[in-house]
Amino acid sequence: MKTNWLVASPLAKGLFHRAIAEAGWTTAGTPLAQTEQYGVKLMAKVGAADIDALRKKPWQDIVAASFASGSGYTTAFTVDDWSLPDTIGNLILDNKHSDVPFMVGNGGAEITAANPLRGNFLKQMVKVQKSPIYTYIFTHVPVNWANAGVAAYHGLEVSYQYGSLATVGRIYGTSLLPASPDIPADPGVSDRDYRLSDEVMSMWTRFATTGDPNVAKVGVTWPKYDDADQYLDIGIPSIVKTGFSTVTTKQMPR
Repeated sequence: MKTNWLVASPLAKGLFHRAIAEAGWTTAGTPLAQTEQYGVKLMAKVGAADIDALRKKPWQDIVAASFASGSGYTTAFTVDDWSLPDTIGNLILDNKHSDVPFMVGNGGAEITAANPLRGNFLKQMVKVQKSPIYTYIFTHVPVNWANAGVAAYHGLEVSYQYGSLATVGRIYGTSLLPASPDIPADPGVSDRDYRLSDEVMSMWTRFATTGDPNVAKVGVTWPKYDDADQYLDIGIPSIVKTGFSTVTTKQMPR
């Protein structure tokens, strides 16, 4: 979501040369007047008569008030006529955004019914910008968890992107993956995972360097996104598939 905001914001133009939006997605923007009313509600919750009084409150009080019922707190971005003169989507489709190579994707377990909205927006986006767009869904899961039916959860690909495979099992015993006799605590990271991690690091590094994520060691050409609706299913092996905008259910490991 923050990446999309930076891509759209005129204040960020020229400050970066590539953009990667992983997992989160938004093209919206909350009207300034509405956000200001959220601020009024927050001041009432924290017991501040004005902005000066609010600034004197401990941050812990403000955080607690933000999460209280009826606070109006939102993570949505504001059309503030400064960082965003319009919604994120309008700025991009009006070609007022940063025209840079753009990569968009997520883990297979993050696929929701909202995915067609993202794909359909990208189909419009490719018509207004010159730089390429690449899409992916990361579906690989280490063998023990794959055999237990665990899908690629939020943030799993990050462990592969940074070569930190010791962190893959970090979610076991949490709300994301509660401990269960049916799921081993050890995800089963093996040499195959380290090879995939090397491929993923190479793709992300090449994209950051050149704007094109293709590397020979992956053994497949990652196509630019267009009306063909193709994406790279990242796994062992990685496969080019069609239907990025039509996938609506979580992707189990292959």
